[in-house]
Amino acid sequence: MSGMTELWRLSATELARLIREREASSREVVDAHLDRIDAVNGRVNAIVDVLAESARAHADAADRAVAAGEPLGPLHGVPVTVKQNIDVAGTATTLGLQVLKDAIAPQDGPPVERLREGGAIVIGRTNLPDVALRWHTDSSLAGATINPWDADASPGGSSGGEGVALATGMSPLGVGTDLGGSVRIPAAACGVVSLKVTWGRVADVSVVAPPPTPAIARVDTTGPMARRVADLRVAFDLLRGPCDRDARYRAADLPDRVEPSAFAVVVPDGTHPDVAAALERAAGALQDAGWTRGDTATPDLGAALDMWLALIGHDIIESMPILRQICGEQGLAFLDLMVSALPTIDDETFDAQLNGGRDALIAEWAAFQSTTPLVVAPVMTQPTYAPGADLVDPLSVLASLACVPPLNLLGLPAAVVPVGRSGNRPIGAQLIGPAQREDVCLAAAEVLEAAGSPVVPIDPR
Repeated sequence: MSGMTELWRLSATELARLIREREASSREVVDAHLDRIDAVNGRVNAIVDVLAESARAHADAADRAVAAGEPLGPLHGVPVTVKQNIDVAGTATTLGLQVLKDAIAPQDGPPVERLREGGAIVIGRTNLPDVALRWHTDSSLAGATINPWDADASPGGSSGGEGVALATGMSPLGVGTDLGGSVRIPAAACGVVSLKVTWGRVADVSVVAPPPTPAIARVDTTGPMARRVADLRVAFDLLRGPCDRDARYRAADLPDRVEPSAFAVVVPDGTHPDVAAALERAAGALQDAGWTRGDTATPDLGAALDMWLALIGHDIIESMPILRQICGEQGLAFLDLMVSALPTIDDETFDAQLNGGRDALIAEWAAFQSTTPLVVAPVMTQPTYAPGADLVDPLSVLASLACVPPLNLLGLPAAVVPVGRSGNRPIGAQLIGPAQREDVCLAAAEVLEAAGSPVVPIDPR
C-alpha cells in the first residue's frame, strides 16, 4: 500500500476495483474509514452510530470471498453510510428522536438489502433532524451536524449527516431520503453529489418507523449520495432493483445510452450573482459537450411549490398531536413556524389535489420535457443559509429553495453536482430529467463533474 493515495480519499468504484484486483483488502479499506471517522467526526457530528465491529467482520468475510474466487458485486467490500430513518438490521431507526433511540430494526430496509446484495458494508448511521422534517440537521437525540466548509453555514437537511460524512472522507457512498430536497440540499451545501430519483423508483419501507402519512407517501423518495457521479450510477443501479415490500415501487427500464439533447436554464429573479454565474458556467460546459440550450421558458415551478406546501402542510397539521409528544423543542419550533406560514386546505381539497390536481402540473412538465428533456436549476438561489436560519426566518430559506420541493410534487428525478463556490460555501446545480430518466440527469452531471475538478474530501475547516 505504500505510495498509494489514502484509501478514505478514493471513490466507491475505485475502492471496489482495488479490492477486486487484490490491491487492497476490504479490511484495510474499512479500517481506513474507521480511522478517518475517529479523526474528524468529533468535529462535525455527522455519523451518530459507528458500526465498527460488524463492519470489520463483514470486511473479513468480503476478503475471504475474494480469496476464494467467488463472484463479486459492484460494491464488494466497500463501506457505506445510511441515514437514521432507513432500516439497518441490528441498529436503531431513530428518526433523530429520543423516543426511538432503542428502536432496533429486525431486518434491513430495501435500500440496504440492495446495497448489501452489491457487496457493500454498512459502516455507520448518519444524523438527521427530528422526523427528517427540517432544512438543517440538528436532532434532539444527537445534536447538530457541522458543515465542514464553513461552520457558519448549515450542512443542509434532512440528510445533512450523510452530506458531511461524504465531504470529509468518512464514507465514500451513502443513502438518504428526499421529501422536499433532503438529498439535494445537503449535497449542494457540502460540495458532494446526489440523485433524487423519480417517485416510486427505489423501494423503501420501514418495519420500525410509523408508516408515512398520505401526502408524504406520494412525494418521498430514497436515493444515493456520493462524491463522484460514477458512484451515484452504480448505487442507483443497485437501489432500483425489484422489491415486493413497497407498494409504491415502479420498475422501469433505462436506454443504453444518453445522447446530448436540449436543455433549459432556470435562474429565478433575485438569484445571488455567484449562483447565477455558476449556473451560466454549467450551461456553457453542457453546450461544449454537445447539448443545445433552448430559450423556451419552463412551466412555472411556483404552482408545484404551492401545492407541495399545501399537501405536506395538511399532513403535518393532522400529525401534530403525535409530533408534539415525540419531537424536540427545535423540531417543534420549526413545525409550528411552517404550519403558521403554510396555506391550509380542507380534506376535500387535499384529496382532490393529491389524487388528481397534481396531474395537470405533471402533464405540463411531461409535455415540456418531451422536447427539452434537461432543466438546469439552482438548489439554493442564495449562498447556503446559516445553521438554524429555518427557525428564524423559514420563509426566506424556503424562497432560496424554491426550485427544490416542486420536483417532489412532480415526481421528477434530479442530480445535484457542485458547480462553484460563493466564498467558502459550495454551490450546487440541479439537473432535472424527465420522469423515469435518471440517466439524463446522470449524463449531464458527468459533463459538469468533468468540467470542474472535485475538491472533496476535505478536512473540517
